[in-house]
Amino acid sequence: MEAPGLPLQTRVMSAGDSFLSSSSKRLFFGLGSQERATRVTVRWPSGKVSERSDVPAGPILIRERD
Repeated sequence: MEAPGLPLQTRVMSAGDSFLSSSSKRLFFGLGSQERATRVTVRWPSGKVSERSDVPAGPILIRERD
């Protein structure tokens, strides 16, 4: 995630943690006082890339497309 005046932020999501348990599939990024992210990029395990520009603060859903 990129936003003006903030360092580049990255997160990695794992599919599962251990036997009979899992962790949240949500990733959180801090924007501070910024109201928008310049760019959000998702690199999928398949090799596909999803990218959004000028993303407003708040929840967004990004899914891998065929």
